[in-house]
Amino acid sequence: MLPPAQCAHRDEVVICQLARLGDLAQTLRLIEKLGTNGLSLICDSATESWARLLPRVSQIRILDTRKWRSHSLENLECLPRLLEDLKQEFPHFRQEQKRLLLLNDHALGNAAAAFLLGDETSRWLTPELILVRSYINLIAAQQKVNRIHLADLWASLEPGAPVRPMEVIRPTAQGLRFAEEHLGRRDGDGSPVWTIILGSGSLHRRIEPETWADLMRRLPAERQPKVALVGGPGEEVLAERFLKSSARPVAGIVNLIGKCSPEETIGVFAHSDLALGVDTGPLHWAAAAGCRVIGFYFGEAGFHSTGPYGNGNLVIAPDCAEYPCHPSRARQCQWQCRQAFEQSELSDLILHLWRQDPVELQPAVPGLQIYASVGRNYGSEYLPMSGRPENAEFDSYAHFARLVFGLVNESVPTSAPMDRVGELVKCLRLFNQIWESEIDQLTLPKWVSKNLTDEIKSRARQRLAGIFAQYTHHEYTAAQRRLFSGQPAPAGA
Repeated sequence: MLPPAQCAHRDEVVICQLARLGDLAQTLRLIEKLGTNGLSLICDSATESWARLLPRVSQIRILDTRKWRSHSLENLECLPRLLEDLKQEFPHFRQEQKRLLLLNDHALGNAAAAFLLGDETSRWLTPELILVRSYINLIAAQQKVNRIHLADLWASLEPGAPVRPMEVIRPTAQGLRFAEEHLGRRDGDGSPVWTIILGSGSLHRRIEPETWADLMRRLPAERQPKVALVGGPGEEVLAERFLKSSARPVAGIVNLIGKCSPEETIGVFAHSDLALGVDTGPLHWAAAAGCRVIGFYFGEAGFHSTGPYGNGNLVIAPDCAEYPCHPSRARQCQWQCRQAFEQSELSDLILHLWRQDPVELQPAVPGLQIYASVGRNYGSEYLPMSGRPENAEFDSYAHFARLVFGLVNESVPTSAPMDRVGELVKCLRLFNQIWESEIDQLTLPKWVSKNLTDEIKSRARQRLAGIFAQYTHHEYTAAQRRLFSGQPAPAGA
């Protein structure tokens, strides 16, 4: 493992997370790994009220990314205003000698790092950060090769032993009171509560409200759950469309869209037996609150990267060789894979998944397959419950990358025969070369000196080369042992 950056004590760490609502929830793994209650967080103003629900965070500072997105941060005319904003938010940062974990390759985050740390670049720029950013760039073009969750990538920025399974976000008393007032007490009529997240950050990731209403309508009358609809301000029209399409009495549906604070939304999730939604921010907060989740993933939304984190959550995804695809490909085919979620059989499948029936009793839905999340020491991964088996080549990439990131400490060779190992190593060599190329091409802020950039990138490449040599040696050695011992090749290898 790479030596940790020269930095202050753990209770002096600042996390800078300027991405969307779902990404904010996915910093929980890193927060757990840091293992301190003295963390500070820099987040976008749009996510501030949610950020205050994160555990172990004692101080929150806000940057308005929307305000600065309209300006070029290299434009000298806007620089005085930016400096003034930073000065007001962080008046004593330099004196406090904090380390900055800059999670996003974001121009405003880079500007904040320059202002806050000056030439003390080693307090945020590390080989670990180079490896994470270059890997994210690598998988952005080829999402389907990835098997490592974004939350685990960010957790790797804090070197150290694996941590226990991630704790859930506990609802507040106010949040639970809100849920009971609107959904009834858990010991009431005994009906399960299913919460449907109707919205999404972008229109093309959305399942239409009429489709959700149709899925609920097709459930057997005796199996109908109490349904809560959640969403943010501006999404009220989605609830109106759902209610208009639903054949159920309005009394069986509780419309909470635009009516919940983040604190109350967490209370609703903690009160619910199941949450359903697409790859959107509230779905990740539902998983973080300990609610069982079924996520509908399609198009460029790859569940291996951003699926509902934790143990026992489910993902329904297209049975498509190109999934997850590049956004341009999804636009080209008009998100045809989304149509698979409109089939009548899906209602029956959701009911079986909710009851946790054995796989052999679950109905097959053409064009879809199911994955279950499993919590490991190194993070969360998703195993197929139906459909095609996983890809051995992609699995080898994942194990190699986990070694690079320090998420696992020893190589576990595949059980493939010698000729197949040769093919896997050949593919892995190409993967390694592409990763090295991404490191070389990675753009860093102009105020970081070329000498320092070259040094940090060199250390990252050394880490990559060392792990590649170690990994391929283990693969060949294990295959030779099987060959000389006469051990038969595994079935299907």
